[in-house]
Amino acid sequence: MENNIAILASGTGTNARKIIEHFKTHNDIRVSLVICNRKNAGVLGIAEAHGIPQLVINKEFYADEKSMLDTLKSFNISYLILAGFLWLIPKYMVKHYH
Repeated sequence: MENNIAILASGTGTNARKIIEHFKTHNDIRVSLVICNRKNAGVLGIAEAHGIPQLVINKEFYADEKSMLDTLKSFNISYLILAGFLWLIPKYMVKHYH
């Protein structure tokens, strides 16, 4: 069974790049989505270069439990990885992704 990871990042993407490169060699885990709150963040280019879908969010979308969880579900996300993401993680996400 494949586990899909979403990386949440806000900046240049140096941590996200290392995570993406690390999991490229794993058959059972893959980075399936990069979520960012800044439309000009370097992490988006890194994700694009690796063929990983990107999602740029605003605070309203992030606070909307149904929209955010539905999006994560559509990518079959098993785990969230924080890589320099600067917003507080909402309680609903902590509850859903231990």
